[in-house]
Amino acid sequence: RNPFLAPLESREEAHKAKRKFADKMVVDSVGPSDHMAVLAAYREWDSLSPQGDERYEFCRSNFLSIKTLQGMAELKRSLLETLSEAGFVRRGLRAKDVLWTGRRRDGSDGVLLALAQGFT
Repeated sequence: RNPFLAPLESREEAHKAKRKFADKMVVDSVGPSDHMAVLAAYREWDSLSPQGDERYEFCRSNFLSIKTLQGMAELKRSLLETLSEAGFVRRGLRAKDVLWTGRRRDGSDGVLLALAQGFT
């Protein structure tokens, strides 16, 4: 599901916000794309503290659905758990543990921490 919202009364502003994220991902021969805009928006949202209103304000000002971004984070953790059960990544990774590790260490969804730094 696309996290970008496009309310009728603010459609132009919403398009500019989406374009801003797409432009952040332009590299060499890769031009702006909707998929890369979603990735840039998710990464920036995930880097914000889950405490307080910072993530909500980010979503409001950038025309993003907080529920969709939260669902994306949950799906990432669930897929990591499935990959762990199948033996594609280190066994024993559980979605809820990855969530708490991410929140404790850097406020993220925890998936990159679990993959890159191991999981303790």
